[in-house]
Amino acid sequence: MDLSTLLESPDGEDESAVPVVRFISGRQLFRAIDSIEFDSHETDSRGEVDTLLVTNVSPNTLRMLERKREARGRKFRSNWYDENSQRLLVCLNTGAHVQLHIWLYMEIIYNLFVMGLGDAWKPMGATSFYHGGLSSGEELGNTSVGHGGNGGGSSGEPDSSGGPQPERRGRDAFPTLVVEAGCTRTLAIMQAKAKWWFKISNHDVKIVLLAKFYPGRQMIVIEKWEKKPRGIRRGAATTRWSSDGVPSCQQVVTITKTTDDMIAYRISGNLVLSFRLLFLRDPGEGERDMVIFADCLQDYAEMVWEEALED
Repeated sequence: MDLSTLLESPDGEDESAVPVVRFISGRQLFRAIDSIEFDSHETDSRGEVDTLLVTNVSPNTLRMLERKREARGRKFRSNWYDENSQRLLVCLNTGAHVQLHIWLYMEIIYNLFVMGLGDAWKPMGATSFYHGGLSSGEELGNTSVGHGGNGGGSSGEPDSSGGPQPERRGRDAFPTLVVEAGCTRTLAIMQAKAKWWFKISNHDVKIVLLAKFYPGRQMIVIEKWEKKPRGIRRGAATTRWSSDGVPSCQQVVTITKTTDDMIAYRISGNLVLSFRLLFLRDPGEGERDMVIFADCLQDYAEMVWEEALED
């Protein structure tokens, strides 16, 4: 599956579907976004409507929307765009959506500072990345969308991202870590976007975390995606992974709300991130893999559910 074949049905019968809008004008789209956000509050949808699928979006339309978005200070994001199908996945920043990704990212940052590596990490946030027939025209993060005229282009923005510095400085630098969150968005489309990150970065993106919230099922699913090596080759000093490999889910952590009590959650395990993949080197003295322990994930779950109830 990719954006051109996005399933508009939910992952489960008790979850909300992705709203779909055919683009006519910028004003019409902004009004549709306002209406969806308003309805989410009025119908007590618990903040899960964080995604809108917009059809009939040309590269020129995308450029116009991103320009107007910045000019008007709108907070929605162009999460994923496919030129061939002219489909745009818009991210609506509900409280639950934000907590799903920002809490995980900030916990990783905290671990970096504990190891004295705060200055060695470059936050990249929701920087726009372009592929194929589309380009930023200047440096990464610029919202001016160029078009090569050959079709097949795509673009995307992560929810949170970052990488080591100075290794990942410059206009062509991709993050080593991407975090994506979703409430309405199906896990299948989030997985497809994870594969897209590995593809467009030529595997410069090393880890993609997917945090999927199921309000109806009272569950959060966190998937860790990495390139699964097919084999290894021996270097002079270290063992190196071969250059080929297939992106796949390497770890799943589930968080399930067990009672109506806000702090009662069942966590399936700790979330572990490879230091080597994050920093592109082996850990030195006092350095180690990043571990977000189950006890901490209790706090994470509480924050997400609290925001979902308030949205």
